[in-house]
Amino acid sequence: MNLSDVAIRRPVFTAMLSFVLIVLGLLSLGRLGTELYPPVNFPFLTVLTVYPGAGPEDIERDVTKPLEDAVSSISGLDNVRSFTRSDSMFMVLKFGMGTDVETATNAVRDKIGGVKGKLPRGR
Repeated sequence: MNLSDVAIRRPVFTAMLSFVLIVLGLLSLGRLGTELYPPVNFPFLTVLTVYPGAGPEDIERDVTKPLEDAVSSISGLDNVRSFTRSDSMFMVLKFGMGTDVETATNAVRDKIGGVKGKLPRGR
């Protein structure tokens, strides 16, 4: 006797078994430990520099290029994007997902500190 024979010959038993499985499933669903928003730290860092009175070409040559060259050697760095405008430069550093943000922040701070003396003071 297979499952289909039992379901056909005993429909009340089949309905009750289905009902019990649905109730147990709903009770289990309520107790299921899921998190809607797990804690995720995206390893992005930003650098903003302001150079009053300078044009985009000057900032690109005097500020952006030296900073990009300095931070490009940091381990775990995936991508560097910089946006240069009049009077300012904005750089976004993307690290790999396993990178510790605190360690990366300290590494970026050290690299920028090493180049800081070569950057222009302002106009």
